[in-house]
Amino acid sequence: PYPSQAAPYPQPAPATKRTGLWIGLGIGGVLLIGLCAAALGGMLAAPALFGAPTTQPPTIERATEIAPPTSAPATGIAPTTPPESPAPPLTEQPPTAPPATATTADTSLSWSSIGQSVRGRDLEIAIIGDRNGAAIVVVGSIQGDQPNTRDLLNYLIDDFDRDRRLIPANVAFHFIPAINPDGNAAGTRRNAHDVDLNRNWDTFDWTANPEQPGGVVRGAGGSRPHSEPETQNLADYLLSLQRQNSNLRLVLWHSSQRITSSGHVYPGYTSSGLDSAALALALRYADVTGYAVKDDWAPYETTGELIIWCAEEGIEAIDIVIPASSVGSNSSLRSLTMEALLEIARFP
Repeated sequence: PYPSQAAPYPQPAPATKRTGLWIGLGIGGVLLIGLCAAALGGMLAAPALFGAPTTQPPTIERATEIAPPTSAPATGIAPTTPPESPAPPLTEQPPTAPPATATTADTSLSWSSIGQSVRGRDLEIAIIGDRNGAAIVVVGSIQGDQPNTRDLLNYLIDDFDRDRRLIPANVAFHFIPAINPDGNAAGTRRNAHDVDLNRNWDTFDWTANPEQPGGVVRGAGGSRPHSEPETQNLADYLLSLQRQNSNLRLVLWHSSQRITSSGHVYPGYTSSGLDSAALALALRYADVTGYAVKDDWAPYETTGELIIWCAEEGIEAIDIVIPASSVGSNSSLRSLTMEALLEIARFP
């Protein structure tokens, strides 16, 4: 025990024993002090477990920071810090030129054929204007001995081609200058089968033996309605146009020696009487030209006509008869006819 822990009141002892005791206590104290000093030295030499380090810790180089990806990770986990806001998208600049408009319809003149005649001649057709619009079909020389109607239409084709801007939008003219080219070539009224093409239509009054100038002519109406290729080809063409666009009109041309001054206009009709739409069209044409509107051909009964068939099929049709003396190249006739055709093209 340390000296401070000795009994406060020791018992007296013989002198010899007291001296030995103190000597032993002295030696033990010295040894105890030595042990304590050694232990303290060891503790001072060893690093403290919880105190500050005796030397500076090694410097650890910080890793270079990786920039966050510009887009979200594939796993879809949002970053712990918001990514840098992306640059705003570039605003598309408006075009310097005006936007393109709808494709303009092709109105240029084009020639083709709707079929062949008995002798294999082309039934030529010239189309000018918007092919997808209303159709005005103009037919000439259904009688082969009336070539002035063919010539008039050929001149009109050139006139319309020079002034295409006059044609109303969404309208096309379909010119067939000669539906009877074989009769033109032979200089005869009827075709190469000796059939009158304006008596060969499938109408309520068709007959194989129609009246002609001078009386009834057997077989002039054909063996049956539409027996002639010229008739059938024109009928097919008209019906095809009608399926594409119900706004279809027909203007047929004749010339006659009975007419010496002004022309006549005949509207289509059915067994029930005049077709009201055709009559309105005839009146409009007459207003422009000064022609007289007629409802029958006085000298004889006409059967199996083209304008009758048109009325029965729901096609507005008129028949124009001009003097036989009219010349197709006449500028006044051409100008008047062109004005009238444009008027019926605009007519609702």
